[in-house]
Amino acid sequence: MEKTRFLAGIIAAVLLALPSHVRSETLADTLQTAYENSGLFEQNRALFRAADEDVAQSVRAMPPVINWSITAPC
Repeated sequence: MEKTRFLAGIIAAVLLALPSHVRSETLADTLQTAYENSGLFEQNRALFRAADEDVAQSVRAMPPVINWSITAPC
């Protein structure tokens, strides 16, 4: 009987110690949180932005290419 009360007291103490705002997250919520708060993701986004800018600068630096041909009847 005393063991049962003791265990009930421990369980009650653990439940009271848990934060009241605990909620389950979906996989989408977890991935979104990781994406928004991960330093590794932020570094990779910065690398991709730099690569995109390099591509844009390279395209602007390329001269236009004009091809034409003419045929004459024989």
